[in-house]
Amino acid sequence: MDSGLPKYEYKQGNAILKGGEFSIQAELFRKLVFSGGIDIVYSRNQSDTHPLPRTTPNRARAGLRWTEDSILGLKNFYFSINGRFYDSQYRVDPKETPTKGYNLIDVGLGFELPHFGDGTSKPTVDLSIQNVFNVSYVDHLSRYKDYALNPGLNAILKVSFPFTAIP
Repeated sequence: MDSGLPKYEYKQGNAILKGGEFSIQAELFRKLVFSGGIDIVYSRNQSDTHPLPRTTPNRARAGLRWTEDSILGLKNFYFSINGRFYDSQYRVDPKETPTKGYNLIDVGLGFELPHFGDGTSKPTVDLSIQNVFNVSYVDHLSRYKDYALNPGLNAILKVSFPFTAIP
């Protein structure tokens, strides 16, 4: 029974992959840290000179993280804002669909839960909002890129309770 979904066939061949990654983290002030980076990839199939399929587009990221030892009674508080920036990918294999570039903004905050824990490790709460501006986008490496968008605004609440298992 044919599902109508795409079928993939993989072949081995000689290829050229060039690229690099650069990342930086710098403490701008005692409680404010900047982080960022870029990734660049170039690919080419040597047998037919086409780009390799499913090659990630060039991308960059940048973010700020502000921390406080205590704020409003919350210990080890942080707030972060991060940008993810993806270039268009038009250097594609002839059987592949090109994708447009996009930019995503994420925010997050977290803290230790007061009055919990064993004295050495405290439970933590982290809340993050990804794709704050609900950007419609297609990730070039997504298997669904020809018929579905990636997730829009996404909220994640994480509560961590560390524990020690005694053998």
